[in-house]
Amino acid sequence: MSSLAADFPGRTLGRYRIDSLIGAGGMGRVYRAFDPTLGRHVAIKILPPELIHDREPLERFIREARTASALNHPNVVTIYEIGSEGESHFIAMELLDGETLRDRISGGKLDLKQTIDIGAQIADGIATAHAAGIVHRDLKPENVIVTSSGFVKVLDFGLAKLRAGVGQMSEDEPTAVQLTASAVVLGTAGYMSPEQAQGKATDHRSDIFSLGCILYELVTQHRAFRGESSVETLHKIIHEEPPAPNTSIELQRIIRKCLVKNPNERYQSAKDLAIDLRNLRSGFESHGLPGTRNIWVVALLVVLIIAGIVTSLTSSLLSEWLML
Repeated sequence: MSSLAADFPGRTLGRYRIDSLIGAGGMGRVYRAFDPTLGRHVAIKILPPELIHDREPLERFIREARTASALNHPNVVTIYEIGSEGESHFIAMELLDGETLRDRISGGKLDLKQTIDIGAQIADGIATAHAAGIVHRDLKPENVIVTSSGFVKVLDFGLAKLRAGVGQMSEDEPTAVQLTASAVVLGTAGYMSPEQAQGKATDHRSDIFSLGCILYELVTQHRAFRGESSVETLHKIIHEEPPAPNTSIELQRIIRKCLVKNPNERYQSAKDLAIDLRNLRSGFESHGLPGTRNIWVVALLVVLIIAGIVTSLTSSLLSEWLML
């Protein structure tokens, strides 16, 4: 069956019956489908033909996707099968009831507790992947699902690497541009790490930078790095610092540590990042909004000082009245 046949509900791909289109993007189209063998609904992602013209990156992706399918973590989407039929290459995965983090951000500003919780869950998910030797390379709000029950699911491990040598730069779609004979930019412009933006070798700490960009956007509703073009955006990532987000001092510190240009000075593991975020949330639950406790202390002191001044003035006036 050709990839075009999958555009019509009721057609089959492998053992799956395609029901309806869920969404589409630079990495392919996602369909709701039914698996009659196991009697369950699944999501089917069909890769665009232009991504599979080179067998080497496709085979590399398949190896990584198989590794990702072995991950068993509540914050990583479960992959059921990687297959092909005719010219169509597809991934069958769990069907999620929820919305992308991009939709959640567009729907309005999240409160601090939600931001911390989402960030910690993403960090937990990618920490599990990193422990298995998998680097996401294209972590961004579009690749994170928040389910109706509040669970965060990270999607599309390894797909950015499949894009090598394909297409032009885009602000929102995965980028893959051949810079030199040996340097390829992989990822999405607004969420790349500085080493990604320069076509250098990357490791798990690149994902941590991308997560810092997501945390920044959750807090501010603005991207940490955005220019008039992808090239300008990459320049900002490499050379500039974003304005400090208007949030608690501790969360500012966490975001700043994620966004350090030098990977050696960033968080060295997503697990440590998750721990810091959860400690911050614990402080929020125990003492209220981090950073506001001091405000209340100062406010109380001001009230006490004013009360003291009023008492002093009252006593002074009373003394003068009694002397009359």
